[in-house]
Amino acid sequence: MDRSPGESPPWHRVEIRADSLDWLPPIIAVMEADVVIGQPEELRDLVREVATRMLRVVGVSAGAPGS
Repeated sequence: MDRSPGESPPWHRVEIRADSLDWLPPIIAVMEADVVIGQPEELRDLVREVATRMLRVVGVSAGAPGS
């Protein structure tokens, strides 16, 4: 698809029905795309927990300047 310079790629909505959400944060983490998690709140919490752990791995505390 050809886009004009500076034009953003289109957004796509994805619905996933799953018994467990534990497998989703790593998948979201490796996607080379902007992701907005609309719901459920539990998934946002899981992604936040994974992100916080990853920041600790590289020596950055969540909420610290530059994080």
